[in-house]
Amino acid sequence: MGFNTTVVIYNDSLNEIRDDKEFGKKLYDAIMRNWSSRKPECIDAGNCDAGYVIEQHHSSIDVFVKVGGNIGEIVDRKQVSNE
Repeated sequence: MGFNTTVVIYNDSLNEIRDDKEFGKKLYDAIMRNWSSRKPECIDAGNCDAGYVIEQHHSSIDVFVKVGGNIGEIVDRKQVSNE
């Protein structure tokens, strides 16, 4: 049912995120850029300092993402078994 998005949020930016009335739009914009580019896209809370949108996938697929160094990368994708 639908698509999922993997996002890394920087905890150091939580105060800025809380106070940013435009954060929802910025997150939306980063997700839409990621959909087109298929590469990590920064989430702006001033200077790409809120986090990154890593990837998107359909809910029928398991995606394993390694997170570290303030970014993430896809390690593996597997079709979900219907058994």
